[in-house]
Amino acid sequence: MAKTYQQIMDEARQQVPEVSPDDVRARIGAASKPVVLDVREKEEFRQGYVLNYALAGTPDPGWHKLTVTVPRAKYTIRAREGYFAR
Repeated sequence: MAKTYQQIMDEARQQVPEVSPDDVRARIGAASKPVVLDVREKEEFRQGYVLNYALAGTPDPGWHKLTVTVPRAKYTIRAREGYFAR
């Protein structure tokens, strides 16, 4: 018989450590970049999430405008206007 969703999640929680959003933010900002696998359940995900973007290469110093394009108008996106590179 196939495992239920709950059984799969219970087994995963025994194998994979859970971390708080603050832990994730700290690790993303650290020198060594972690691999983050988001396995939150639907209600946990609805509470909020953080998208992270890593540039391919080194940007020129100064202000860079950031544009977020969403093809479906039913979503609301909140993002910074840009970022400052040193």
